[in-house]
Amino acid sequence: MEKKITIVYDFDGTFTNSPYPIYGVLTKLNLDIAKVIDAYSYLGNRINGVVNAFMYGYIKVLQDNNQALTQDNICLGAENINYVEGVDKYFDNIENEAKKVNVQVEHYIITSGMREFLMKTKIAKNFKDIYGSSYYYENNIAKWPNEVIESETKILKIKDINKRRDLKKNDCSNMIYIGDGMTDYYSMKFVKKNGGITICVHGDDREDETKLAKKGVVSESFERDFSNTSKLYEYLKEQISKAGEK
Repeated sequence: MEKKITIVYDFDGTFTNSPYPIYGVLTKLNLDIAKVIDAYSYLGNRINGVVNAFMYGYIKVLQDNNQALTQDNICLGAENINYVEGVDKYFDNIENEAKKVNVQVEHYIITSGMREFLMKTKIAKNFKDIYGSSYYYENNIAKWPNEVIESETKILKIKDINKRRDLKKNDCSNMIYIGDGMTDYYSMKFVKKNGGITICVHGDDREDETKLAKKGVVSESFERDFSNTSKLYEYLKEQISKAGEK
């Protein structure tokens, strides 16, 4: 019988070097997303959450700069994201490793970033599903946030994945969660507490990794590198082999 393993990923700062989404329309306007987030963070308490505040703020920024609120404009640049080392071949490589030991690997993304943006990326086809924040569109015009995923509510999506796999909602025994920062804290805590493996990936700046490690929610830490010669890849390969032996 084929064994299954689920790998859940954050996106920004995990597959990319930037901890923030790189939305093409902001780049075109020469606007820094971190400053946009800061500019609208004051709304967080009023409208329930920092991500929610940004989602409303993002629409306002586009309106103020005479940018169309169409999905194509909001998702501008999704196909041109610069990924970290090895991502382009990673999914095929992992699939080949899994076949060797008769293991089925399912990949998911859970992010506070925009789902519609990520669905247009080159790597979207590799995921069983992508959970992300999204807008409600009317006649192809974004009106307001339709769903917002804050750091704390990522856990609900992990539970949904388990439900889809016919597992108990808290059963993370065959799950690996990969993230890069404090926005992954609640997810890592949940997965690790419930029998899963949590991996923190990092670049030169290891501040968040240190914070997460001190909180006891990290199983392993590796350099942000998905190539088949990296320590991260070797570790994932090892876990897939172990899943095949169960």
